[in-house]
Amino acid sequence: MFRILLVDDEAEEREGISFLIQKYKLPLRITEAQNGQKASEYLKAHAVDILFTDVKMPYKDGLELAKETFEQYPKIKIVIFSAYGEFEYARKAMEAHAVDYLLKPIELDAFEKIMNKVIEDLTKELEQSRHEEEQRKASKKSLFYTVFTGGNLTGFEKGQLEEYFQKIKGGRKLIINIESGENIFEQNETIFLKLLSTYLLTDYEYVNLYPNASVLFLSADTKIMDEDLKQCLFKLERDVRLLLHTDLSVVVSREFKTPEDMMQQVEDVNIIRRDFYGRGEEIIYLSEIVLNSEYYEVEVERIKKLMLDAIQNKEEALIILYADRLVETMGHGHVVSRIYVHHVFYDILLSFYEQYRVHDKTRLFEIVDLLLSYKSSDQILDKLKHVLNEVLKKPSNAIEDTHTIAEKIQNIIHDEYGTDLSLDELAGRVNLAPAYVSYLFKKETGNTIVKYITDYRMEKARQWLDDRELKIVQVGKTCGYENQPYFNRLFKNYHGVTPRQYRDKNG
Repeated sequence: MFRILLVDDEAEEREGISFLIQKYKLPLRITEAQNGQKASEYLKAHAVDILFTDVKMPYKDGLELAKETFEQYPKIKIVIFSAYGEFEYARKAMEAHAVDYLLKPIELDAFEKIMNKVIEDLTKELEQSRHEEEQRKASKKSLFYTVFTGGNLTGFEKGQLEEYFQKIKGGRKLIINIESGENIFEQNETIFLKLLSTYLLTDYEYVNLYPNASVLFLSADTKIMDEDLKQCLFKLERDVRLLLHTDLSVVVSREFKTPEDMMQQVEDVNIIRRDFYGRGEEIIYLSEIVLNSEYYEVEVERIKKLMLDAIQNKEEALIILYADRLVETMGHGHVVSRIYVHHVFYDILLSFYEQYRVHDKTRLFEIVDLLLSYKSSDQILDKLKHVLNEVLKKPSNAIEDTHTIAEKIQNIIHDEYGTDLSLDELAGRVNLAPAYVSYLFKKETGNTIVKYITDYRMEKARQWLDDRELKIVQVGKTCGYENQPYFNRLFKNYHGVTPRQYRDKNG
């Protein structure tokens, strides 16, 4: 339904035009004005698609109104009608950028023809505008997808990002990286977005990265960036746990202003994701991490507790996992206090020996001193694993080489990418604990298992679409996605176009 403003100082004329609009069932919502001045005031406060105006009127005539309208609202279609049929009026009407000129009394066929043409032009422009808006949104979504997944931007894309930053309002910007224990963005994205819109009462860009990971980009002025944001994220994490039965792990960046600052924050968030061994239910604010060493000392203590719990439960794969993670975290954080490191290793090995009934305290002190004598993380880790495996009565190479494990998992993914490849399933295939498999795979490849599966599936989807052997709905299922709408959205985020657009574009 388009909006038309009828302007004439004679009520009978306005009523006659309204009658014709209804007679021909034109899709127009009608508003009337008595003269050019009132019409001008109305246009300042209301959206209009068609201006249908007489020429001779008091206060402001139709030609003056038409010129003014074109200058201020060039998208409005202007039709002028008048009892003065001289050539001079028609010429002036064209100068005022009218799309056509009608004479009074109006001929019915001419009126119907002109109005249908105007409506047809408006419809085409609306469709074009919608298409361009969809293209802009898709381009922006694809751009953010590249940014948030750590991809390299072309010069053109950098220009797009700069232009976007100039247009958005709000001086305070940040990103929120969200990961779930399950693939909730594939299975329950609608519920998640409903919860998000309920609590996050500000504008944001939502970009789904993978079935278990999404990013929010916020730009606001004040309130939402402070305590309100913490409450929002707390409620979101709580309700996802209650309704979707999975945990969320959230990392909130520091505030930034420029695209360059945003790229740095993405890198900082990814570092936290790489170094922080979480199990969900965490909300980490980078602004609250004052010093690098301070953060890593907290993380060392956390992993130490996890390792002590694994020792008490005799979860042998996790004991080795946390030993690996502990030494790596110490290396990242440059934890140099010998007293502190001695304390950490002593507590762990004491608990380990007691649980496995090793009572040689002299041996305990010797091992701790030996660990402190090493200069590299690799030496420390090798010795610590040797000691642990020695007590567990396993050979030092009992835990398979990380490269071999990662290679096995990659081969399974390549062979069975169309099936439901959960972390538990993959861990069972290599006879290791899921947490251990997840950690080792990421350490070896730099990718999470979900990201690797998604990347591989998206490339296979492109190949299937190129070959044109399957219908699009079959391509999604062949690549492991039963949820067709989600497959379409993920493909569009990944490749910048929908599967249909990709196939059409590539003929």
